[in-house]
Amino acid sequence: ATILKSYFDFFSNTLDDPLDPRLAILGVKYVISPEKLDGLTLILQEGSLYLYERSDALPLLHWYEAETEKRTPALLEKTSFSANSLSVSLGSTTPGRLFFSQPFFPGWRVRVDGEVRKIVQTGIFMGVKIRSGDKNVEFRYRPWQIWLGLTAVLLSLAMLAGSLLVRTNSDLPLISNCR
Repeated sequence: ATILKSYFDFFSNTLDDPLDPRLAILGVKYVISPEKLDGLTLILQEGSLYLYERSDALPLLHWYEAETEKRTPALLEKTSFSANSLSVSLGSTTPGRLFFSQPFFPGWRVRVDGEVRKIVQTGIFMGVKIRSGDKNVEFRYRPWQIWLGLTAVLLSLAMLAGSLLVRTNSDLPLISNCR
């Protein structure tokens, strides 16, 4: 419940104001508005709609300095996405915190050069501390509930198969005549 409240607190006030700096963390680069807005770059006007560009939009991965709260794009050499994971090769190996603009939820794990590291939560988002020389980072989502559910399904199927085998190998008829 605490995680969901954190999400609610973050998002409930974010989408109302197109100038809110928290939208930069989410990577929001463009805003469509029925009104003229100051502080954003107008790209296109079509009828009564305006398309603006936010120059402060950050990529999905960026460096975060907790002391100054400064955020800068991360230099990446290679990126690989799948349904439940993100792998990157860092172009810069200076120490710092790599921030991932993905909301944290239990089940997320991170490895840096194959070593399991602790996820550092920053608000509702997550990151990992990077040491000098670190190169490869992999975030992977593997909630334990999936394994519990899969185990229950496999056990149920095994019990069903076992009961069918016992039933077909017994001398008892499968269907009895009831009169």
